[in-house]
Amino acid sequence: MSILTERQVQVLELVALGYCDKDIATKLNMRPYTAKNHVHHINTRLNTNGRVESVFYAAALGLFDYKKSQRIIKERVEGRLFTRC
Repeated sequence: MSILTERQVQVLELVALGYCDKDIATKLNMRPYTAKNHVHHINTRLNTNGRVESVFYAAALGLFDYKKSQRIIKERVEGRLFTRC
């Protein structure tokens, strides 16, 4: 049994990619408040103090493919595909 729900893992993967709550909400077809709530519950379940700590802790537990996220981040940085929220 996983510590996080499938939806929380989806949110966490987007957090790892640098998405803000507004962009997570758009990508996963939810309201920004719901995305923010998911992030809060992820931090609570992992007993972490923020997004970055949650990403690294979840990656260490093997809850998602962090190497895939790193490749995507590199592509986004090189292509300057980041947007500000």
